[in-house]
Amino acid sequence: MAAAHPEVSQHLALQRWPQRGDPAHSPATAWARGRPLDVSHASHGHARVPSHDEARVDPQTMTVLFRRGATLVTCYDLDDVSNDHGAAVVEATRIQYPELITDE
Repeated sequence: MAAAHPEVSQHLALQRWPQRGDPAHSPATAWARGRPLDVSHASHGHARVPSHDEARVDPQTMTVLFRRGATLVTCYDLDDVSNDHGAAVVEATRIQYPELITDE
């Protein structure tokens, strides 16, 4: 069951969001307006991303946020992919929301 108003982990708030998110928006706001993302659409998707209960892509910040239990735990920047986790997230997003991913 989705958490209506999940908490934000310290890891996300202090490390990942400042690195990968948009400081003009909070992770909670990005989560609330995010669209569901099924990472299984990526090749071996669930094995390539952190353990989670739900993922959402926020088109405004171009991030994908992950919730585990009642807590947002991490995020990935769709415009700056630096590891296989991020590549899996981009692949799943490209399949489900092709309008968000541009190959330049």
